[in-house]
Amino acid sequence: MQIKVRSHGSLAFLPAIVASSLLAGGCATNLSTLQTADTVSAPGVRVGAGAGLYIPGGGVMREMDPRVCVSSLRDNGEDGINACLSDEYIELLEAIQAGEAPPLDPDDPEDAEKIRQMFRNAVGLALFPPAPMAEVSIRAGLAPNLDAGFRLTPLSARGDVKWRFVGGEEDSVFSLAVLGGAEYYVYDWLFVDVQEFLRDEYELFQHIVLNDPLRIDTEIAVIGSGEFLTILHPYGALKYRAGGFRIPLELHIEHPDYEPIVVTDTIDGFVHFFGGTVGMGLGWRFLRVFAEVTAMMAVSSATVLGDEIDLGGPTVYPALGLAIEVP
Repeated sequence: MQIKVRSHGSLAFLPAIVASSLLAGGCATNLSTLQTADTVSAPGVRVGAGAGLYIPGGGVMREMDPRVCVSSLRDNGEDGINACLSDEYIELLEAIQAGEAPPLDPDDPEDAEKIRQMFRNAVGLALFPPAPMAEVSIRAGLAPNLDAGFRLTPLSARGDVKWRFVGGEEDSVFSLAVLGGAEYYVYDWLFVDVQEFLRDEYELFQHIVLNDPLRIDTEIAVIGSGEFLTILHPYGALKYRAGGFRIPLELHIEHPDYEPIVVTDTIDGFVHFFGGTVGMGLGWRFLRVFAEVTAMMAVSSATVLGDEIDLGGPTVYPALGLAIEVP
């Protein structure tokens, strides 16, 4: 970590804390399955699209003040998330920059609690933001009982390979497969520039710059599915997902009575998901529609300015999808 301070020492601590919120909305995780254990017949291709909603029960919800957020969500709807997480930061930063508020003093109990609450809110939203997620995918048959897939979301690209080791015969009604893949998060590309998005959505990020953040996840799943009455395809999966992230950041803040300060830091952490999916596929031959719910336990910690914070908790991810297979 490097902190360049050319102002009052107590003011330096505030922007460093606030800077941790740069991750908010930037690391939403797609936990969907949207496929059965059946593989695409070589040399066929299956294309699909889907959408889901990431609903955290820990992390964000535990680290925020529930009284403030429940009231804000009730009064403001979707804008409530922004309101309960960001307004306090923005008002304080604007007051400091306008010279209407003094720098916070970490040694003062009241100021220290404000800093701690801002820290908890920012980092909680960083790793587990409640957010919708869209995806498009393609799978191709490689050999009997073996296919490979590629999936794109607005923030990531994933490749995987699936091997069916039970089923596949004409008269089989049950199949088992194992899937392994890796997902790479891209923060500035064709679909979404995260820095621009955060700057547009949150005034806070007018002060924050992302410097080549990195996140890579790996996943392994065992998928089981059946086929009944030709059109019913119930399925389930046991899943484990692990990932790490490293995000360099730079924050600038000014005060009329102090020299500008620059804070640089790198946020490091890990995340593990344990859980499974239950879903139903409806379709026949080349067309299928999927509806599913994934429930997982997240185990995660993040290190910001040398402090480690536990952000794990239960997570639910409902999703819908459509797939079309071309023989």
